Amino acid sequence: MFDSDGRISVIPNPRHFDKLEERLAIVQRKLARKQEKGTNGHESGGSRRQARRVARVHERIGDARNDALHKLSTYLVKTHDVMIIEDLDVAGMISNSPSSGCARSVADAGWSEFRRMLEYKCRWYGRTLVVVDRYFPSSQLCGTCGVVNGDVKDVSVRHWTCPYCGAVHDRDVNAAQNLLREGTRILAAKEAV
Repeated sequence: MFDSDGRISVIPNPRHFDKLEERLAIVQRKLARKQEKGTNGHESGGSRRQARRVARVHERIGDARNDALHKLSTYLVKTHDVMIIEDLDVAGMISNSPSSGCARSVADAGWSEFRRMLEYKCRWYGRTLVVVDRYFPSSQLCGTCGVVNGDVKDVSVRHWTCPYCGAVHDRDVNAAQNLLREGTRILAAKEAV
């Protein structure tokens, strides 16, 4: 993230699911054992209580995620007049490889919910939210010379060198710079109309 002074701020993923994953595994194993014992077709009281414990752990994960997203979105909206974000296909990122670490991280971060919060909070506070098209090659575009490097489509490539001008890029910083330029262009075009 770039702010108006040109400073780069990296907001780490709090990884709420990872923090409670072990606890969730324990209560789910206990639930599975209790359900195996109830072979007569009736759910036991212990099984219902254990199912509620599992639900409470899921609720804690969701509450922690929502709390962090609300705090971050409110902070950004109160401290910035204009925000530029990328229209990411979050559902596609999760469904293409649901078992991959990237998909888990995206789902755990709650990107779709974060965007929803930013949109309505920007309306509440009278801020401007610019959404750059999802097909804009933000991480593939060299921020120095403007050449598109198709080899960078692979998300595992975190650093790359431009084959044309030789500039070395961090994938995320380069994408943020390109989104800033494109978002500023979009905003200027809207204001010119």
